[in-house]
Amino acid sequence: MVKVTGFKELNNRLNQISKGAQELGAQKQMSFDELFPDSFIQKHTPSENISAFLEGVGVKSKEDFAALPQEDLESYVRSTTKFSTFHEMSQAALAEVVYKRLGL
Repeated sequence: MVKVTGFKELNNRLNQISKGAQELGAQKQMSFDELFPDSFIQKHTPSENISAFLEGVGVKSKEDFAALPQEDLESYVRSTTKFSTFHEMSQAALAEVVYKRLGL
């Protein structure tokens, strides 16, 4: 957490958060690589990046991901991470992205 010692620093910090929030609000989509940076994947899975993680369940393309049965994905997430569902994993990743972009 960033320590704020005076009004000027507080104002600068609030401006930084506001700018980050505006950028996030303007973004309509986020790629898997943006949502799941290597640091997140390395922290929460046995893989180095999102591509390697998804290859573990046979996904090598967007088409493979779209065709993957949901239960296969959920089972893989449960067996290789601390998350119960892919949605839960995605929400945790999104929270980290938001915190970083807001500078928190």
